[in-house]
Amino acid sequence: MSTLSKVFVVLVTVLSILLVAVTVSFVAQSEDYGDRVRTAATEVRAAERSALAAQNERQAESERLQERLSLRDAEIERLSSVNTNLQAQLADARSEVRQARAQLDTWEASLERLSAAELQQAKLLAAFDEELQRRRTESVDQRTRLVEASDRLAELTTEVDAMDRQVRRLRERMVALQEENEQFDRQFAQLPEDVRNRVLDVEGGEVIPDIAIDGQIVRIQPVGDEILVQINVGQNDGVRERMQFMVHRNDAYLGRLTIDSVDADEAVGRLTLIEENPREGDSVFAAGL
Repeated sequence: MSTLSKVFVVLVTVLSILLVAVTVSFVAQSEDYGDRVRTAATEVRAAERSALAAQNERQAESERLQERLSLRDAEIERLSSVNTNLQAQLADARSEVRQARAQLDTWEASLERLSAAELQQAKLLAAFDEELQRRRTESVDQRTRLVEASDRLAELTTEVDAMDRQVRRLRERMVALQEENEQFDRQFAQLPEDVRNRVLDVEGGEVIPDIAIDGQIVRIQPVGDEILVQINVGQNDGVRERMQFMVHRNDAYLGRLTIDSVDADEAVGRLTLIEENPREGDSVFAAGL
């Protein structure tokens, strides 16, 4: 065999090997491509189904949107009608408001006039109330003074009645004392002259006041066999030493008081001819000329 033939054989062998390798690789790639194509076809079908489902969903959503748009249009139309009615009602209401404002202005003007009149009446009423309160206060004060005057009159009437009774008793007692004094003077005049001189001390005997003197006992002090009595009348009332006071309690005669010492507003003396023991507060009386 020639060299050329050998080379040809070698080349054919190499080419065969290369062809087998290429064929194997092509077959392998063809099977891989087939798998890919089948996978892609499966994905395409799935995508178509998804697209169809999406299209159906969009169609349903579009129908729902269309229905909602129809409802909205109907609502808009209804609202437009309502708005038209409301605009008409608003126009009527504005007209009524204008009329009401005009009426209100009229009422306010009338109210101002009435307020002015009411204010004037309120001032007059306040003045009347003040005058009425003042009159009521004066009436209450007058009634109070009248009641007080009535009470005082009743007290004074009671006091006057008591004083009248006391004056009557004192006058009766004075008459009795004057009779006793006259009887004593007659009996004293019948005594011998030397006896009369012994009865009358060197100071000249009893001192008789110019006017009647009334007083009360404020203190009693027993000293030995004597009873010293302090009374609430003195020189300012005309009391002098050796004056004789009749001591009495209401219409009861208690004894005779002979004054020993005198101050401006009080005097002290000895109690004689005791009928009953005196007490503080008992009355004393000296008859005047």
